[in-house]
Amino acid sequence: MDIDRIVLKNVVKKYKRFTLKIKHAEFRKGLNLVVGSNGSGKTTMLKMIAGFTWPSNGNIEIIAEGKKYSPRQAMKLVGYVAEDVIFPNLKVRELIESFSSGSTCEELISNLDLRDHLDKKYLELSAGLRKRVQIAIALLKKPKIILLDEPFSNLDIFIIPRIKDILEKLGEKTIIIVTSHIGIEADVETITILDQGRLLYHGDPSVIKQRIVFEADVEGKTVSMDLDALNKIIHPIKIRSVKINSQTDAIVDFIKSIKNNKIIHS
Repeated sequence: MDIDRIVLKNVVKKYKRFTLKIKHAEFRKGLNLVVGSNGSGKTTMLKMIAGFTWPSNGNIEIIAEGKKYSPRQAMKLVGYVAEDVIFPNLKVRELIESFSSGSTCEELISNLDLRDHLDKKYLELSAGLRKRVQIAIALLKKPKIILLDEPFSNLDIFIIPRIKDILEKLGEKTIIIVTSHIGIEADVETITILDQGRLLYHGDPSVIKQRIVFEADVEGKTVSMDLDALNKIIHPIKIRSVKINSQTDAIVDFIKSIKNNKIIHS
């Protein structure tokens, strides 16, 4: 089954002290990046797409070959990597081989640098190594949709470019990467910005990147920077908050009004 797109319409998820609202978001084939500070609703959105929880209101549709499916109906098509994933305490080799074998398996073991850890028990691994095993297992399922919740957290710097390369080669998959860590430059189809349960932006990253202002922790200090500056940083950093530059918004709106009214300044 070939996935055309994932569509969220008027989605609301209510908890006692938190509400996530997404009026409209659409994810297609390729890399789709979702960013925001902790508690912004990123993981909640991902779990709804994966079919692990339902929205309080609104609809999520998986559209494949012209037909619409609910997330629960499409669960077999999903490879999901979550921060709180639980696996049996088997050897890494046993876990990986239980999902697949052959050349694809060997290639992932090599690319994720897992060969020296195959005979170790899963729960004996560091957090970063467990994350690598989770990514390998998610990809070995050969899913059509890949959902990655904080895939770069706890990883060694040297392994991050390898994972990025693996993901960028999966162009026929719909990949949604949720992160509160930025610094990984990638050719993404869409960027989605969440902050405190609000959808600030969803769409083409080239349109919005000069208008995004991130507050991030860098070497113990909180600094403000745009997306271009973040992409020059070689290791992940923690995002505190995200906002759209209101001054730039005003300039953009002014330019639009000039174009719409065909006003020409000499």
